[in-house]
Amino acid sequence: MNSRKMVSKQIVLDGKDIEAALNEICKQLLNTHPQLDDMVLVGIRTGGVFLAERLKQKILQKRGIDLSTGIIDITLYHDDWTGLSRTPEVKKTEIPFLIEDRHVPLVDDVLFTGRTIRPRSMLC
Repeated sequence: MNSRKMVSKQIVLDGKDIEAALNEICKQLLNTHPQLDDMVLVGIRTGGVFLAERLKQKILQKRGIDLSTGIIDITLYHDDWTGLSRTPEVKKTEIPFLIEDRHVPLVDDVLFTGRTIRPRSMLC
């Protein structure tokens, strides 16, 4: 008998839904920061990096502004990292620009819980 759990896969958002969500996020960013001169995007490894790049491209297409983007690895800050691996693989954080006095939206691919960005006190 196989003791492994059966995992059922379910599509939460298809390509069209993701595109619509990215368009809405882009719209909100542009409405909140119309000049964009004080904004940079930072994607959280791994999925957030791809989404940050897609947002960057959308902003470039709509406003002609090429935002700086960076990458942050939060592997060791996960409250569940010990359950993921005994030796987590920490990858390089790449933020080659100053973030002081800038608006820095953190971009992640978490769809439901938002655990990545909630203060630790809210997790307890």
